[in-house]
Amino acid sequence: MPLRNPRREHGAALLAMVAVLVMGAAWALLTALTPHNRTAGERQHNAKVLARAKEALLGDIALLAVTDNYPGRLRCPEPLGHVGNASYEGIAAPYPTSGQNTCSSIGRLPWRTIGVERLHDADGEPLWYAVTTGAAGWAFQNASTVLSINPNKAGTLTVNADTVVAVIIAPGKAFTVNPNAAQLAAGCTARVQSRSPVASDYRDYIECGDAATGVFRSSVVDNASNPVVNDQVVVITAAEVMAAIEPVVAKRLANEVVPQLQAAYSGASWGGQIIFPYPARFENGGVFNPDTYQGNTLASQGLLPVTAQTCNALTAGRCDPNFGTASAFVLWTLGTFSVVKNSGTADITSADCSSSTVSQIRCVINYSQLLCALVCAVNVEVGVRGNARNVGRTFKTLNAAAPSVVAVPNSTATAGGLTAALLTDAAASARVTYTATLQGGLAGLCGSFIGVLCSGSATVTIPITVFQDHALVNPSTSDAFYWFAANKWHEVTYYAAAPSHLPGGAVHNCSSAADCLSLSGGTPSANIRAMLVLAGRSLSNAPRPNATLTDFLEDAANRDGDRSFVWGQPRRASYNDRFVSAGNY
Repeated sequence: MPLRNPRREHGAALLAMVAVLVMGAAWALLTALTPHNRTAGERQHNAKVLARAKEALLGDIALLAVTDNYPGRLRCPEPLGHVGNASYEGIAAPYPTSGQNTCSSIGRLPWRTIGVERLHDADGEPLWYAVTTGAAGWAFQNASTVLSINPNKAGTLTVNADTVVAVIIAPGKAFTVNPNAAQLAAGCTARVQSRSPVASDYRDYIECGDAATGVFRSSVVDNASNPVVNDQVVVITAAEVMAAIEPVVAKRLANEVVPQLQAAYSGASWGGQIIFPYPARFENGGVFNPDTYQGNTLASQGLLPVTAQTCNALTAGRCDPNFGTASAFVLWTLGTFSVVKNSGTADITSADCSSSTVSQIRCVINYSQLLCALVCAVNVEVGVRGNARNVGRTFKTLNAAAPSVVAVPNSTATAGGLTAALLTDAAASARVTYTATLQGGLAGLCGSFIGVLCSGSATVTIPITVFQDHALVNPSTSDAFYWFAANKWHEVTYYAAAPSHLPGGAVHNCSSAADCLSLSGGTPSANIRAMLVLAGRSLSNAPRPNATLTDFLEDAANRDGDRSFVWGQPRRASYNDRFVSAGNY
């Protein structure tokens, strides 16, 4: 048996006594803390949890923007039907698998959907979350919801009089809310909160808030003397959403929108040259008109000319209500119609285009040949031409099915190709050439005669609908660039082109014409044919579109109208423009 060491035992006893005293003092200190100090400790815990939730939500917004048709869209809250179900808990609505097809504007934070662990506040309550749903909001209401989100969009919720996009809430413990007169006037209502085990009414978790009007509070008058709010919140603003998605949007602008701009008038059917449409003049007589978006032949910088001939929900506010009438934007120019022979055995004896209108070219073509053979048949390939004004002031494609050719009896006709070319005239015209092969004869009389005159006739019709809206202007939901038009990003996208690459350029090569754009600090930095500038949100919070260029481009060097631009990197509080090249030499 080892000998006992009285000194060691005495030391151990002293340590034990000290430990007991420290624990007792700590407990005494803890129990003596004022409610304010205890709340401060809880608030510190909640602040960390709320910050973690906000970080995850913003990360999810940025990730979703990579492919979503509505970059900047937020997730819906977790529906009550998912609460307590291990298979679906933490998953946002709408979620058809669980039968939760409709999104509520308020509910628990969809922690699983946004890729974060399940978070609780200092009282062990899961976090709550609110966002406006539906067409006017920032989140889907159901699978068929159509949104519109861009840097012009403001928050739709109010928290302590501040306008925000979303709010994440640490609800705290349940208690009895008994507001005084001042608190009632501030929007609080009396309630005995009950959560056994999970309440279906948000008012059993969130005090002095109204989900129907999107108004929430984390503080209220007289709360120190008569507590009616114990919620702690963190908000997400429109500026924070835009900061999260604008790098993604700029990348999508380069990968999905720029190729459409480059190819619009540069394909084989347009002559194969690199030509861009005229920009919509940013300011028109001091008053900016965002509802037309028609290019201007005097401008080389402005906004994208996304005016459409088709009026629908997607093109509302920028379509041509006069399309199909003599007042339409794109029309045939009378006096420019002609018919030429390209090849064949017959000659054109007459070509009458006098019945044409500004909406339709109509040419009646007669042709014949004196044959010295036993086979009575003739043919001729014709080209019907006409100019249409204002094509270079918007985005159009050619509809090869629109023209038609009809032959009279004893004749046949075969449709050929359709090509167009942008002209350098002041009307920003495009010349269309439609080819057709006409074949005729004199049935029943050939075979025994020599020197028979064989002839034929055909009518060629080319409606103005041969020019149809380019997909960039009026896309379908399956187009990768649908998001651009659907969310009206054209309202905040500045557009500049080298003059020689506009329809009026004498030589469509800015390198040889020495009028390319340059971008100091950008890649590429020189010999740029055209570029887009993602203007971002207005740093002055001014409503847009407007006629104030400073609400679009922050650097004065980019507002002087010349061809030299400056990319003010790194991004800072006073600068948020992003540049995207549309091709260079």
